[in-house]
Amino acid sequence: MENKKVIIIYILKLFENFFDETLPMTQTTIAKVLGRFGIECDRKTVGRNIKYLTQIGCPIKKNKTGGYYFDKKVSWNLWVAKIRI
Repeated sequence: MENKKVIIIYILKLFENFFDETLPMTQTTIAKVLGRFGIECDRKTVGRNIKYLTQIGCPIKKNKTGGYYFDKKVSWNLWVAKIRI
């Protein structure tokens, strides 16, 4: 079983590398994809982590059909620069 705290990193990497406007994914599908890699979580966990990522400015968008995707038009550095430590 994966540490719950690293699930957000796996979700971010999936968005960054695979999910864009042409391939949006629902929360349920993202949980299933993670499960195939041995990372067990449910839809609610995925939703909560998407919420956390968008709160810090990560360019994850939701389309009209409920699929989420990484907006690659927004530079990675733009949202990382918004984090205040």
